Amino acid sequence: MEIRELSINDIDSIIDIEKDIYLEAWNQKQYIEEVKTNKFAHYFVLIDNLKIIGYYGVWIVNDYATITKVSIHKDYQGNGLSKILMTHLINYCIDNKCDVIDLEVRVSNIKAINLYTSFGFENVNLRKNYYSNHEDALLMVRKLKESGDYERIHISA
Repeated sequence: MEIRELSINDIDSIIDIEKDIYLEAWNQKQYIEEVKTNKFAHYFVLIDNLKIIGYYGVWIVNDYATITKVSIHKDYQGNGLSKILMTHLINYCIDNKCDVIDLEVRVSNIKAINLYTSFGFENVNLRKNYYSNHEDALLMVRKLKESGDYERIHISA
């Protein structure tokens, strides 16, 4: 398996994954704008046997990061692959000198909440009616810089 930066040619593959796992999938135009015009956006894909099986996105503005996506193809879920993506994502943010990472997650997405909690994210707020179906979102945050130093993590996290 490898993780590499998302290219324009990867967009159709991640949209196929997205349609299967999200209630509100992003479309091709949104991803093209992210990749081509959003200077704060950073997207990576997880590849196994030349097939994209996962991806993540993060916006980095100065020393603050916001996770936009952490996604694994439905046929590959339950195998710890999201931990590989999260480890890469957090270390990428550390390498870019981010002090804090945040994200929103549906309150019903217990698997994702457990994943984020296992990586040190804490629930800091509830955003009522955040999604188009009126479901609430948890705002979760993880501080990266402790005692003046950054500490990279390993997959065993």
